[in-house]
Amino acid sequence: KTQLKHQIERYEQQTVEYNRLQKQIKLLEKERSDLRSECTLLKKQICDIVKSKQEKKDEIVEQLNNKMMHKPQSLPDETRSTLEESRMTWKNGQCDLETSKLKKDIFILQTLRGE
Repeated sequence: KTQLKHQIERYEQQTVEYNRLQKQIKLLEKERSDLRSECTLLKKQICDIVKSKQEKKDEIVEQLNNKMMHKPQSLPDETRSTLEESRMTWKNGQCDLETSKLKKDIFILQTLRGE
């Protein structure tokens, strides 16, 4: 009799543990789903930012190309070489967001504004 009683207690404990684990699994699955949704949203935001930066860069390069055609000698050598790099990047359709490239774009803008 006592052996049967122990088996029943053990079974009840296992049932309680099983139910606890099932609840934990459901919570983890919901968390995973939430994280996937958040990841998808972040990927979309990153793509939007990259697209926006590319459009701004294309606009800057186009402005510089126009300025270069009208007065190529009025730009300093460093700006001209940066412009050539930007033209190549623009022609290849690449979206280069490295800090050094962005710094060059800022330098070009400052040169255009006469800062």
